[in-house]
Amino acid sequence: MEISKRSIKRISIITTFALVGYILLYKSLHHHPSATTTTKTSSFAFEKNVGTLADPLKETDTPVYWHIAKSGGSSMKVYYGCMDLVLATQRGTMEGHEHDKRLQVWVKSRKAKFVNVDTASDEGIDKAKRLGLAKSGLADVIFTQNPPKLSAMFRPNYRARFFALFRHPIERAASMFHYSQVASWEAREDLYHPERKDKTFEQWLKEYDQIGEFSNFYMKRLLNKFKFTDEDLETAKEIIRTKFLVG
Repeated sequence: MEISKRSIKRISIITTFALVGYILLYKSLHHHPSATTTTKTSSFAFEKNVGTLADPLKETDTPVYWHIAKSGGSSMKVYYGCMDLVLATQRGTMEGHEHDKRLQVWVKSRKAKFVNVDTASDEGIDKAKRLGLAKSGLADVIFTQNPPKLSAMFRPNYRARFFALFRHPIERAASMFHYSQVASWEAREDLYHPERKDKTFEQWLKEYDQIGEFSNFYMKRLLNKFKFTDEDLETAKEIIRTKFLVG
């Protein structure tokens, strides 16, 4: 059976981070003898629908990038776009494609390829699930800010394989603070705040974090809750250790 060039590219991406992940997991397991490859995860589909770093790689698996704001996600999109890969991002519904009733791949300017869904918003993820994005295999890489919700569209026979770039929380907050002062090009109004030029970083952080954007951010996103116990912390750490390739 002849394998397409696109399949080769996709397999090479998955294989690369799967091999690296397996090495990291192997070292972690030997560093913590009591650990096992069975993750103690919460109920939201991570257990069965998301492959671990030690699971055998399947061509039906889809790489999913956890896009954490101001942590390199935009650069990752450009990078994979330059590799001629088909992406599922919030850009998928641009140029009138938010009204599409069926999945399709369309080409934007500069030959960027997108599936016609928005995997950044909760509504977009719901639509992508109804249209069968995960099973279709149309996306070479899916980007999302909501791993628990997105993982629910997968199944054990076509799994998600998560990877992410983490950034120090203070550096991430500082980047967001300065970016929001100049980002007049952003389509979302809540991302552009020129009035913040009159505030210090410390003042803004104290005010902004009242809505919980930075405190326990990773745990909130992973566990889909806002109050935590010590057990929740261990659960989140185990999910990241075994289900995510982290850069």
